[in-house]
Amino acid sequence: MRAYAKDLAEFFTATERILDRIETDEAMFECMFLENLNSLLYPTFIRLEMLGELSREMIDFLAKVDCALLKFNGAEATAYGLREELFDNAKDIKDRIESLKQRAIRSCRGGNVDINGPISRFVQNSFAYKRIFHYLFFKQHCHNATMATFGSLIVKKELSLEIEHILPQALKDSANGFVQYGFDSKEDFDRYCDQYGNLLSLEKTLNGEAKDKDLMSKKPIYEKSKLDCVKRFNTDGFDKNRIKGRTAEAEKFFKEEFFKDFIG
Repeated sequence: MRAYAKDLAEFFTATERILDRIETDEAMFECMFLENLNSLLYPTFIRLEMLGELSREMIDFLAKVDCALLKFNGAEATAYGLREELFDNAKDIKDRIESLKQRAIRSCRGGNVDINGPISRFVQNSFAYKRIFHYLFFKQHCHNATMATFGSLIVKKELSLEIEHILPQALKDSANGFVQYGFDSKEDFDRYCDQYGNLLSLEKTLNGEAKDKDLMSKKPIYEKSKLDCVKRFNTDGFDKNRIKGRTAEAEKFFKEEFFKDFIG
């Protein structure tokens, strides 16, 4: 009983340390605010902190695991079971962590869990993936964001980011406004409107300003963003081909770089 009470006390102390780190650690902020780590991974997350092994590498790894196993595939039992590897006292701590990582990777490379398909579906209809869009957008475009940047995105203790359509959704209701951007019909625009290539992460107030405006009017709004990648975004000549190119580039990045360890 005494050992259990000690472990429980250490568990809550580790939780407090994690909460404190959110305000000072970019990786922790991304994981908890942008990726919104699923609570099924909290036991693994906190146990790693108790062991002194919750490094930036492991924070990033578990955020990817959450995307791959839970948000893309809903594999709850598989994700929750990862914690078991940390209780194998026959192994030293480093070996336990390596076993956890290999178990997660094996789970994504075989069985009923697939990463390739979900990534393709994500980039083709990113607006439907509101829970992870900002995290993946930041990982591709804002990887040098600092705590000062992240702090500017918190308003009333909430993340003030929304998904911005570069070519506005209002074009769906236009008689032929979509033609100037290279689309053949409303149906053609509809296929591309919610793709990754037509979307940005943007502060909520700025997204309200930019809503339904034309590209020329949006440019000065984007320039007010705290996100460098948005501030520098070139709206000149943005059209169907740019959307296709950005979407293809994102799919390649996620498959060949960001999630490459999870794809067999």
